[in-house]
Amino acid sequence: MNKSAPIYILAAKRSPIGRLYGALASIRPDDLGLAVLQEFSNLSPTDLSAIYVGAANQAGEDNRNLARQLVFLAQWPAHIWGITVNSLCNSGLDACVQAFRALALGEQELVLAGGVENMSRSPFVRLRNQEQEIDSSIGWRMVNPHLPPVYAPLSMPETAERLAKKRGVSRAEQDAYSQASRARFLAAQAAGAFDRELVSVYNRSGELLLDRDEQPRALTASLLAKLPPLVKNGQFISLGNSARLGDGAAFLLLAQGSYLEREGGQPLAQVVAWTSMALPPEDMGEAQIMAVQQLLRQQGLSANEIDFFEFAESFALQGVLAQKALNLRPDQLNPYGGSLSMGNPLGMGGARILVSLAHALARRPKAKYAIGASSAGLGLGTAVLLKKYID
Repeated sequence: MNKSAPIYILAAKRSPIGRLYGALASIRPDDLGLAVLQEFSNLSPTDLSAIYVGAANQAGEDNRNLARQLVFLAQWPAHIWGITVNSLCNSGLDACVQAFRALALGEQELVLAGGVENMSRSPFVRLRNQEQEIDSSIGWRMVNPHLPPVYAPLSMPETAERLAKKRGVSRAEQDAYSQASRARFLAAQAAGAFDRELVSVYNRSGELLLDRDEQPRALTASLLAKLPPLVKNGQFISLGNSARLGDGAAFLLLAQGSYLEREGGQPLAQVVAWTSMALPPEDMGEAQIMAVQQLLRQQGLSANEIDFFEFAESFALQGVLAQKALNLRPDQLNPYGGSLSMGNPLGMGGARILVSLAHALARRPKAKYAIGASSAGLGLGTAVLLKKYID
């Protein structure tokens, strides 16, 4: 097998991100994914080998291998292989990484990869022998009783609260980052930066549900300072410096170099390299930073050589820590905003980052490299290096 085949992003699309119980709450996650997949006008399903889908819930309508179900919903050939990946907030990004590996090894030539999450439709679940119902939308459920003595099952806000205290990052510093990130997103949105990646979502009756991100709004410094903490007696993590939950889907059409040579086309970007790291769960917010640092070392690059980064912003803390750890210029870090403005549909988030980065590389003439990274519960981090495609 060819273990170093080049990989290209031929197309990248995403839905707008809906707020929790908002405009996309009426559409099933599989239909939401289908709405995005149907917009790949340059896709020949007969050439497609596989589809990789990140989904973090998988307890309701997204159960039973969502990827494979999308093949049939799209009425594509049955030979298309499908797998659904769950690594919590990293699901969409890790689904893409699974696809990269298959392409690099020469196992497949043309695949789709991405993520879907409709958190508004996450079900309540319970064991057969228990009466208590548990909300499956986010966080721990049905915890093994032998786990707490080994590791306390902390919520994500609790991990961020502890990490902020450990690293000495103040509430004010996080609020300032949140305000700046939201302003960058709103400016980019007004300038049409996301127009080429967005897909309008309609229901099966043809009714328009959403055509632009639903959550973004500017927040003043005074309002941010007044918003309540997410952790009881917490001092650092608040509603204003954390991403809100949401609904969305994002996919990339990926090809091996041999397919591009044979069929032609104008890719958005080339996938150069990727890496994953794991840290203690309470340090989850730094896992993406460690993954980026390892990726840079492996590729012999410095942070200054990367035109821009997008780090997941489940918490503003992650952006603050990334800026300090990598000594990034303001224009390098999440230059178009991120999850703090858009929202955080878990299984979609990492794939959405790659979609946005690929389009950003394509529209910035002088840019060469971009890195997307994400952290997930239980201490996981993944990073991907993209390069501008030059014919």
